[in-house]
Amino acid sequence: MLQLYANEKLPYCYSTQCLNLVSRKDAATHLSCSGQGWSSIFEVADASCRLCGNPLGQSKVHSGSRGGSVLYSNLNHLKKVVVRVKECSASLCKAMHRVFPTEEGLFNVRDKVLISFDILLEWRELFRRGCPVLNFIEAKTVLLTMKLNKDQCPTMEKISYYNELLYNGFWCFEMMTERNLSEAVCGICGVIGEVYLGDGNEKNCCSNSKIVYPSDGVPLKEMMGLEDFLQKLKLHLMEKVIYTKANNDLVINSEELPPVIAPVLRGSVVYNSENEKKSVFLKNSVASESRFTIISDIDLQQQVAGIKVEFENTGERMVIGILCSRGIHIPRHGVRDIIHCIDPINTALQWQAMRPRHQ
Repeated sequence: MLQLYANEKLPYCYSTQCLNLVSRKDAATHLSCSGQGWSSIFEVADASCRLCGNPLGQSKVHSGSRGGSVLYSNLNHLKKVVVRVKECSASLCKAMHRVFPTEEGLFNVRDKVLISFDILLEWRELFRRGCPVLNFIEAKTVLLTMKLNKDQCPTMEKISYYNELLYNGFWCFEMMTERNLSEAVCGICGVIGEVYLGDGNEKNCCSNSKIVYPSDGVPLKEMMGLEDFLQKLKLHLMEKVIYTKANNDLVINSEELPPVIAPVLRGSVVYNSENEKKSVFLKNSVASESRFTIISDIDLQQQVAGIKVEFENTGERMVIGILCSRGIHIPRHGVRDIIHCIDPINTALQWQAMRPRHQ
């Protein structure tokens, strides 16, 4: 079934008319204006299979789905709708055709949730400003749920289920969106924009737990092209929003990962050298040949700041001890400089308490 939608793309920019259409349909649906809002039943319009050309069967509810489907919009939060699919009648095909109501400003997530484009675009802007994805999805769900009557409020288990669907749906929406990486390069000087690191919030950073690093004696795989790699991510996320049961995690070998280089800056030959340089960004902190740990200044500052928040009056020696218990071995002067930077007031007070003659 993924073959049907592998080439589906969405535009990055949406016109004012498109967004106003979403708002009008949302309001008309809320006010029950007949013929002006979204339909309560969404069905596939095709009569023949887009893969083999054979007739499609009768409309039916997606097999394996639990309960009904809902709208997820600003004015029609969790409004019940019916979403039906059609299956190819050919025994060798059996491709399932789904509703793809993008022309109505809705994005279909696993035939369970139809989310309006204005919410997805709002989330995109929040993500661009550094907000953790799951945080703003949960916050939006809480806010919209507050508008419901008590008898309409779903259980916490149901809310968690919807949030998981929305999380996968947001990433799939972004992967299906067309982008030009070269547009990130300045048209005047040709320099690519500076990339800022995350704020240390685990939910706002990509996890490296599914990246497999090479073992001794195991032959390395070839590096993928950037476009092929992005297509692989797109298909993986589309699988999560199409199939009712798609919980397989995507595992990638580190040597397959391509560097993200804009096409206008990319040469004819591209290398992946991460496995050769002990990267502190792709791997956990590793000990160098000396007794000290290789760790970036930002990571170390976050570690020390976390210790100071948890143990407010912790001194230099205790901070070093806690870092050592975590397997991070740092010279004392490095820890001292960071403490002076992030906690100058307590540092000065401790210094005066140790040297009363200077008061």
